[in-house]
Amino acid sequence: MENAAKDGFCLNPGTSVIPVKCSGLIKVSFLLRLFAKGSDGVLVLGCLEQDCRYFNGSIRCGKIVDETRKILELAGIDATRLGFHLISESQGREFKKIFRRFVKQFSKRGRRVATSSSR
Repeated sequence: MENAAKDGFCLNPGTSVIPVKCSGLIKVSFLLRLFAKGSDGVLVLGCLEQDCRYFNGSIRCGKIVDETRKILELAGIDATRLGFHLISESQGREFKKIFRRFVKQFSKRGRRVATSSSR
């Protein structure tokens, strides 16, 4: 995200970033709480598997996101509201594309998006 910021990227109004040490430490309850507190979308970004410093954190996070999506579906909530991507710190342009594409689905409705990043 820092590289995207260096290129002049700014977050959309109504979005927030929640930095975490490792995406693999995120819990299902944490993600569900973001929705319960009013986030219309949550985008989780993790390190590429080969860049993970915390022993398969991005793989663990993928499983957590999958489990959370199943719970969202059971609750009648569109699971696409929870996004997940693995990305390298050096991929600032790719981050911008991912972020804008994800936020676009909510911005038309004036909704808020929380972004969790292990960057």
